Amino acid sequence: MDIDYLLLLQNFREATGGFLDSFMAVISDVAVSPVIFVVLAFIYWASDKKAGGMIFMSFGISTLANALLKNIFCVYRPWIRDARVLPVEAAKVHATGYSFPSGHTQHAASIFGGIALWQKKRKWLAALMIAMIAVIAFSRNYLGVHTPQDVIVAVLHSVLFLFLTAALMNFLERHPEKDILVLAAGLAVTAAAVIFVTVKSYPMDYSADGSLLVDPVKMTYDAYGNAGYFAGILSGWFFERRLVRFDTDISPVRKILRCIGGILFFGLLVFKMIIPNLIFSAAGRAGGMFICAFILMFVITGLYPLVFTAVERIAAKNRK
Repeated sequence: MDIDYLLLLQNFREATGGFLDSFMAVISDVAVSPVIFVVLAFIYWASDKKAGGMIFMSFGISTLANALLKNIFCVYRPWIRDARVLPVEAAKVHATGYSFPSGHTQHAASIFGGIALWQKKRKWLAALMIAMIAVIAFSRNYLGVHTPQDVIVAVLHSVLFLFLTAALMNFLERHPEKDILVLAAGLAVTAAAVIFVTVKSYPMDYSADGSLLVDPVKMTYDAYGNAGYFAGILSGWFFERRLVRFDTDISPVRKILRCIGGILFFGLLVFKMIIPNLIFSAAGRAGGMFICAFILMFVITGLYPLVFTAVERIAAKNRK
């Protein structure tokens, strides 16, 4: 049934000359675009710290869960399961590893779903965010790189973690001292996930040319990266709660300065090229994936808030 659906979409692509292919490829990648994470960081730094932190936490745990599900079920991509499926080549290039659940859809459901929950009183914005999730999920089917099950489960578990995280944040407002237990439990889950994906057995099926259909080593590396995201978000969140405690009830000018400073602070060229190369050289591919992801999220959620808070305090003193 799932393959029949993909073939139906494939027939539509062929009948229409693929006029929607480029659009679907672009909309599909919106969920994993760096711009989306910049927007999320700006929400956290300058608009609503509680909402931004909740979305970050939800994204972190659902990303880790998605990686675990991929490595537990080891479901091959549609074109491997059925040679009649011919995905759009531009999308196939980046559709590596196992298929179930969809990572792009999980990203969309976590981030856009979180924004929809945050802005539920602005019904037009919440509706737009939900529509984005639906279109991105559909695009993964249209492009032939995921089955309906892949995107449906990705949406369901992401929404589940979104509501669980929101409930957890509300609980911590009443019991702030429990944050240490959340940190400990989250790091324990992260460690268990890393151990699990490392020691479990994987299918070793080969294509006609003798290459592995899916390289399990790469899948473990991807899982290390996702574990690093969650551990970094969790640690940065705890660091901010205990040591920084910044506020987003500030003037528009300060909001803008925080965001501009964030862009300059990261220095994309330095972070994307120099730091990762040094880390991978020292820690290897697996350790490098975890450490780089951890650093990125810890800087966003914990370290940069410490920096802009200190700068703002110094500026306030100098104005007196």
